[in-house]
Amino acid sequence: MKKTLLVLFFVLLPFQTQWIIRYGSLNGQLWEYGTIGIYAIDVLFLIVLLLSLRRRSCRGGPPTGDLPQGRQSQSPTTTGWIGGILMILAIISITMADDRLLAFVHILWLLEAVFLAYVVAYSSSLRKGEVRWGFVVGSVVQAFIGLSQFFSQSTIASSLLGWAAHPAWHPGTSVIEVTGERWLRAYASFPHPNIFGGWMAVAIVLALGQYSQSLEKGKVVRVLFLISLVLLSAGLAVSFSRSAWIAAAVGIVALLLSSFRPPSRNPDKKIIFAILTILLSVSAILLPYRHLLSTRINATARLEQQSFNERAVGYQDAFALIRTHPFFGIGMGNFTNVVAAQNPNRPIWSIQPVHNVFLLTFAELGVIGAVLLVLFTLMIFPLPALRSFSAGGFSILLVLALFDHYLWSVHGGLLLSGVIIGFIVLKFSAPCVDSHTVS
Repeated sequence: MKKTLLVLFFVLLPFQTQWIIRYGSLNGQLWEYGTIGIYAIDVLFLIVLLLSLRRRSCRGGPPTGDLPQGRQSQSPTTTGWIGGILMILAIISITMADDRLLAFVHILWLLEAVFLAYVVAYSSSLRKGEVRWGFVVGSVVQAFIGLSQFFSQSTIASSLLGWAAHPAWHPGTSVIEVTGERWLRAYASFPHPNIFGGWMAVAIVLALGQYSQSLEKGKVVRVLFLISLVLLSAGLAVSFSRSAWIAAAVGIVALLLSSFRPPSRNPDKKIIFAILTILLSVSAILLPYRHLLSTRINATARLEQQSFNERAVGYQDAFALIRTHPFFGIGMGNFTNVVAAQNPNRPIWSIQPVHNVFLLTFAELGVIGAVLLVLFTLMIFPLPALRSFSAGGFSILLVLALFDHYLWSVHGGLLLSGVIIGFIVLKFSAPCVDSHTVS
């Protein structure tokens, strides 16, 4: 029962179905980052978490895994303490927030991400790969949705599935503009193509890492993984997210380099074939649309320049808030409403969190929060003894954190952070068994 719910949770994780409690509004305009709701996936996760906490018991002392001697006992504990202090600081930041309800909701999301990382890292079902499969299958479903959106150049609104309509002609829609034409970038079930692209990048590296561990499980398993890689790579391509492209490339290279280890010091030829499959899949999608690709890469078109300008303005906003609130910040989740209050004439669609998680944390939680986040990131850095997804996952986490904000600023992004961190620290976990046999 628990394993089934856990796999189902990861399959459904990308869907943004929610009961909206409060629509965000600033200066009479819809404020995306101020909307508050209860997500359906949160209810399912609460059930999974309660089952995990009730049934789990660990044997053999504290988590150790593959850590070298001398860091076996202290790294997970130290990391936990740093994360705990960061959580306490986030809770204290409520007192600094203009919108305290929004800060409280963001803290709940952060807490959920922490528990999700715990479930991923210490769930016994991970040893059999069920959760990895669940995440990959759910991501493949999103790839299908994203591909259908791009090729049809249309989206469907559905409150039941958590889908919003994104007409290409709408000013707030993420598009690529070429010679007066507006091409819709794929959203899938996510609020922005960048989040969709980042999700695909994580799923690709996770599937690739799982593929490397499944080479002896038969031809059918390998073929299924290769088909998954084809679809995920195509989804990554049609997101047209530059940060996700970079993250995927860096993650794949990191995973490949981590395979150069004794005794062979050479990656399996099948892994090289899987990587070539990814490259061919991306090329097959992008080459027929190379005019869109060149627009995104050259970044000289009007909308591309506007995108860079908005990112630059976001950095200016962040540094301005850091100068005025250096020690305690402005409260978690309150970046956009504080910036809007200071710039009442700026269009709401141009006000976004700064595209850098570390700077965003500095602005919202102050210097101590930023230092704690940096320390936490350093503590989960995968050591040479760690294998498979850890090196690639950490690389993706770092790239996305440096070039975007959603790993900290939105519900789905925070949960994705929890998933990545859970898989990174998986090797820290001691062998655990469920205290009851579950079906």
